[in-house]
Amino acid sequence: TFTNKAANEMKKRLESFSDGAWYAGDIWCGTFHSICLRILRANAERAGLRRDFIIYGEDDQKNVIKSLLTTSTKTPGDYVEEFSAIKDRGLIALKNTDKLFNAYNAELARLNAVDFGDIILRVLELFDKNPDILSRYQNQFKYILVDEFQDTNNAQMEFLVFLTRGIECPNICCVGDDDQSIYSWRGAEIKHILNFEKTFPNAQIIRLETNYRSTSNILNAANSLIRHNRGRLGKELRPEKSDSTGEQVYVLTLPTDRDEARIIADAIERDAATDFTKFALLIRAGSLSRIFEEEFAQRAIPYKLIGATKFYDRMEIRDVIAYLRLLVYPFDDMSFLRVIAKPRRGFGDKAIVNLRAMGGTLMGALRNAKLSPKLRAAADEFLSAFDFEWMSMPPRDAAKILLERTGYMKMWTESRDADAPDRISNIRELLTSVISKYDSLPEFLEQAALMMTDDNDTNDTPQN
Repeated sequence: TFTNKAANEMKKRLESFSDGAWYAGDIWCGTFHSICLRILRANAERAGLRRDFIIYGEDDQKNVIKSLLTTSTKTPGDYVEEFSAIKDRGLIALKNTDKLFNAYNAELARLNAVDFGDIILRVLELFDKNPDILSRYQNQFKYILVDEFQDTNNAQMEFLVFLTRGIECPNICCVGDDDQSIYSWRGAEIKHILNFEKTFPNAQIIRLETNYRSTSNILNAANSLIRHNRGRLGKELRPEKSDSTGEQVYVLTLPTDRDEARIIADAIERDAATDFTKFALLIRAGSLSRIFEEEFAQRAIPYKLIGATKFYDRMEIRDVIAYLRLLVYPFDDMSFLRVIAKPRRGFGDKAIVNLRAMGGTLMGALRNAKLSPKLRAAADEFLSAFDFEWMSMPPRDAAKILLERTGYMKMWTESRDADAPDRISNIRELLTSVISKYDSLPEFLEQAALMMTDDNDTNDTPQN
């Protein structure tokens, strides 16, 4: 499937189905990336990687690209999107001749890292070059089920084709809705669901046309619009209860976004009385919330903004993860660069350039560099913070000790920033509700890397 949240929900349901005759944990249930990561980790050497390779998120990717750029009209973020799109196309990405793209991949290799796009691409390359490994997984996965099939990109489709290639009647079941394919901008290809019967000639198509959520007025409005779409398999949604007419659907066209906010606030004030919990306002992007927030504030309409900043996108959470990555993987230069100045230790851009010039890892360079007495003392204090028996203690305790030894928690407890208490609370939430659930720090870091790139989950704050 496509989100960690959906995968976790399926795992819970599978466990409830098991009556003891089989173990739900034996089933490989996860996102395309988590399953491919499991395959890649198990076959790292055959894939040309070290077993302890790390996964770079968007911030790390930007920093790598920034280190390679001289002059460009594009931003590092532009290149991250461009390179991700290339890798999402599948094996054809290996033939790309763009100099910066190949320099970027070479730098990832030097840093013993893969990015999110590599996780699937490397498995495709592994299967393509190693028939014995492919055969092993074909024999292992006798039944393949895919959710949200309309969102598959070329790389994901190639993965499914590899697993079913050469099998006369593959047991593959894909659930999807061609009318809900909205991620073409992220590489999703509607052709995969439209051509399913061509890809798998013996497939049986079952239309799921009963809708359990919406009233007939809503479904009739949706049907009347979607039937004008080109390139669809076609279906007619109907409500589970034939007598569920429901309220009329209203479509309002307004001159400006301010007018939109005003008329919505008017409707809420008119119908709310004192109960504002009856209302939900859905917006397409977080950036569109500002005008509504201003209008609600002016009218004293209470509101709660959900999904504005994902838990793993918060600065303090990414800082803690960088510290933990550097503890577990001392060769991780990107994490070093993120935390060396948090708190400030006197290492500016010039000092970093000098460390890079020494070659090797930045942690190794810091250990051996000739520095002024003041910087040497700061360097030794930083390095010694990582020197403790973290592998022999529970992950939560190791993380807590590291944040204390490095001075990171002290930085926030002494901070005068208005949001410092919230940041401290988020860090404690990470330690107590997330890291404590894992058996080891490497296991947590692997899952954190997947969560930090799981952009379909709009509200991933840990739940107790």
